[in-house]
Amino acid sequence: MLIIVAVAAVCLGTADAAPLWPPSAQTDLEGFDSSWQILSGDFAAHSADGGRTVAKRGLGRVLHVSLPGTFTVPQQFSALLKFSVDEGFDTIGLDYGWGPSPDSKRSAQCAASGDCQACQDNYHELICFGSGTDLITGAYPVFGDAQAETLKFTHFYDAGVSFLPTFALGRDANLSGPLPAKSRTYISSIQGSYSVEFLLAKVLTELGWSEYISAGTPDWSRIVISGHSQGASHAGYIAYRRELRGALLLSGPQDACGEEGATWAYEASLLSKGDILSCFALDEPGRPAIMRNLDFMTEATQLNMSGRTMSHGAGEWCAPPAHCATAVDDQLADAAVERCFSKLRAFRPKVPLWPPRAQQDPEEMGGFDSSWQILGDALAAHASEGGRTVAKRGRGRFLHVSLPGTFTVPQQFSALLKFSVAVGLDTIGLDYGWGPSPDSKRSAQCASLGMDSCQTCQDNYHELIGFGGGTDLIEGPHPVFGDGQSSTLKFTHFFNSGVSFLPAFELGSDVNITGPLPSPSRQYIRSIKQSYNIEALLVRVLQELGWSEYLSAGVPDWSKIVISGHSQGASHAAYIAYKREVQGALLLSGPQDACGSDGASWAEEAAKLNKKNIVGCYAMDEPGKPAIERNLAFMTEVVQVNMTSRRTSHGSRAWCAPPTHCATAVDDQLADAAVEQCFSKLLAFEQSGEAITEPESDASSLQLQLGSLVFSAFFFLHF
Repeated sequence: MLIIVAVAAVCLGTADAAPLWPPSAQTDLEGFDSSWQILSGDFAAHSADGGRTVAKRGLGRVLHVSLPGTFTVPQQFSALLKFSVDEGFDTIGLDYGWGPSPDSKRSAQCAASGDCQACQDNYHELICFGSGTDLITGAYPVFGDAQAETLKFTHFYDAGVSFLPTFALGRDANLSGPLPAKSRTYISSIQGSYSVEFLLAKVLTELGWSEYISAGTPDWSRIVISGHSQGASHAGYIAYRRELRGALLLSGPQDACGEEGATWAYEASLLSKGDILSCFALDEPGRPAIMRNLDFMTEATQLNMSGRTMSHGAGEWCAPPAHCATAVDDQLADAAVERCFSKLRAFRPKVPLWPPRAQQDPEEMGGFDSSWQILGDALAAHASEGGRTVAKRGRGRFLHVSLPGTFTVPQQFSALLKFSVAVGLDTIGLDYGWGPSPDSKRSAQCASLGMDSCQTCQDNYHELIGFGGGTDLIEGPHPVFGDGQSSTLKFTHFFNSGVSFLPAFELGSDVNITGPLPSPSRQYIRSIKQSYNIEALLVRVLQELGWSEYLSAGVPDWSKIVISGHSQGASHAAYIAYKREVQGALLLSGPQDACGSDGASWAEEAAKLNKKNIVGCYAMDEPGKPAIERNLAFMTEVVQVNMTSRRTSHGSRAWCAPPTHCATAVDDQLADAAVEQCFSKLLAFEQSGEAITEPESDASSLQLQLGSLVFSAFFFLHF
């Protein structure tokens, strides 16, 4: 079923002109850093004119190939390509050989042939797969001396051209003259050297991305293809002729034969293929042609580009503007990023929630540079699964200790930790031993012991994980885990076997999740009391780091420590703030302790102590909100953030669930609003000391990385 969504967007004006072609005459094509591979020569059809094939690894599971349109090259789609990598896709912007004519003129030329539909098919067969007959001398010529509809555009290709603010050639040319030699040579090279399939296989081989090649050709089943304008028509045709993971068609296809769309598009609709998504402008000139080819698409989004807002290009060279606004940097509408690029998320690679080592190399996760100390082995409870304790000095006056939640590790909170250092706090992301079950299931397990014992069970849980006190969590009088603890049992299997929740639930390996407590989980839970409780582990880490000023009589000097936590980490941070005299606490999406309809009795006791600097932040729309709100009485300040339609400048939204719960702290789902409204609370704890006198090295880089208003305020207030 085709779903059409109409969206309004709001405007910018047009700046000074720049040439549409060649791209080498433009000055803004260098927007890819050294982490990208930039290929020229035989790997880029328009290398002599400034075109390059660009590539970067994502998570190594799914490949996204982007096809530019007529008179454009991959570097001019940098926003789309970077968005793709951020979403986890291995990404290639392919500088393939497009035909040097707009789709409308190619369609007009085909209409002048003996068989318009066969001409359209031949065009795609040659450009996509290197088959079909020659585009100049073959049975269905689209280019040549006598092909009047396309001829002048081959002169534009040869001489250069501008359309904004007015039409101008790069040099004098007779637009009705014979097909230029440069254009003839280029068009003739497409079939043998620069067709999409041939060039892609060559590029993949050069990159060493062999997992996307099968029997010498691209393994399309692992590939998502996108395209803009003419690129969209080729991407659509490839989606028809090959079995793809998915396709995103931006402002195309515009194939037409008179008042009809393409026969191939109709035939594709009979195949009931899924995951072919489209996005185009309500006010772009080619809209009528696009509308004739919608039948094979599973979803189409239309944007009104009148009055659009733009945060990317200068609007100075790409025409028509409304057509370019769906993908090309120069005219890119913010609404296209939000409503169109975001559709790639339907195809992104499946990323496990647990273990973290299956997501990325543990030493690289979080992007911590050499100024950070990365600690594993006995200083990280989940070292074998990929967890690490991470630490960096701020200004050496106060320490911020961050506690991750269930099934997360410190590297997945890199934005929070880097923010903390930028504020000036000495910072440790502590890979302590959390209980392998969500708070809600632990609360249910405690409640199963009877309401009188539930509160004692909650206290015991925190005493053991926080301080190594209390009784055993498996065999003690208040067991949370074990063969008979049905509320938590399956999660101990998840911990042992691995698990994904996005886009759907999946175990890392086959397992009977109602079977006995797995031996590795049993050993891990037992290790918490002696080795990986928060206080004991923090002491060892501080000793390893040589940060002795935060130790007193062999235990942490909590009066110098700000504690934060997310989810289960927030419940432990809160309990520590209750039992110890901390400098402050920041509780993100927690605590969620509950006994029936009551919150935690320890939270009620904490409220009576009138402790200061305990700040809570949670999402108005996260599932655990009712439980959190039963535990607010002891907090001195509470921030609620509405995560519906949240903006995020950080993670890929690929693995952390529930999304609105993770959005308060975890990189993968982190909302910009959480940085601005929640992380910023750390400033209050740091400001209790003297004013900052010199910039922090992390602060300037974080201003760019986080893209957050709070950093502008940070610099204004302190520098």
